[in-house]
Amino acid sequence: ANAAHELRTPLTVEHALLEEPLIDPDADAASFRANFERLLVINDQRARLLESLLTLSGSEYGRDLSEPVDLDALVERVLRDRGPEIERRRLRLETSIRPARIVGDAALVERLVANLCDNAIHYNIPDGRIDIRVRARGDAAVLRVTNTGVPVAPEQVDRLFEPFQRLHRTADDDHHGLGLSIVRAIAAAHGGTVSAEPQRAGGLLVEVIFDRP
Repeated sequence: ANAAHELRTPLTVEHALLEEPLIDPDADAASFRANFERLLVINDQRARLLESLLTLSGSEYGRDLSEPVDLDALVERVLRDRGPEIERRRLRLETSIRPARIVGDAALVERLVANLCDNAIHYNIPDGRIDIRVRARGDAAVLRVTNTGVPVAPEQVDRLFEPFQRLHRTADDDHHGLGLSIVRAIAAAHGGTVSAEPQRAGGLLVEVIFDRP
């Protein structure tokens, strides 16, 4: 039902954009072009939503999880890719990344890391902070992502891991509230656990624990 609702909204907007120049007797090539450009943006947003839904479904039903994955190297790569965005938003990034190898599906684990980083970036505050830590702890590998942001009530934290839940947090783009639900599904597929704690001054701490080989 949630997925149907999320997909119905862009379909309604697309219909309106297609209909608008057809019923306007004064519509010209420029108005058609402007509507087509808006339609392309909406189409791209819907494609990303579908990709996220497929990832969520695939991670819940499992894949080949026998590949060695260097969690530390993967986190560094994801952060490197997002460096310009972090800099553009004037966010302060602090890291402590130590070697930590797990066994799993590298593509899914990368999506988990990317979703956590994107969550920390897009639900942050101006001139905020992101702290990312990776380490081996006994027989486990631990990934911890902390970000500043608006306050989250402790009793509402679990809802953030449900699909399409953003509570009162406001993302600055077309995020659909699937990021943390995908994180939880991927972690569960790898036999891992995810926990989250609201920070006193606002924002969230999310910790993922994987068993190590």
